[in-house]
Amino acid sequence: MGLKTANLIPTKDPLVAFNGARVVPAGPVMLPVRVGNQTTMTEFTIKDLLSPYNAIIGRTRLAAMKVVPPTYH
Repeated sequence: MGLKTANLIPTKDPLVAFNGARVVPAGPVMLPVRVGNQTTMTEFTIKDLLSPYNAIIGRTRLAAMKVVPPTYH
């Protein structure tokens, strides 16, 4: 994506990983997210951890983008 470590905002707030381990994220970064013809700036927290997901987008952001995830997810 062409991002450098300097693009990250340092943080010390730990996250709890899927396996219960505490992980200190590298920091948040603001990235544009395009859904249909709408683009919004969205904050993503970068972590150095294996995860089954590329990104987790919360309900608040989904509602702001006016999208509906499939019910089976």
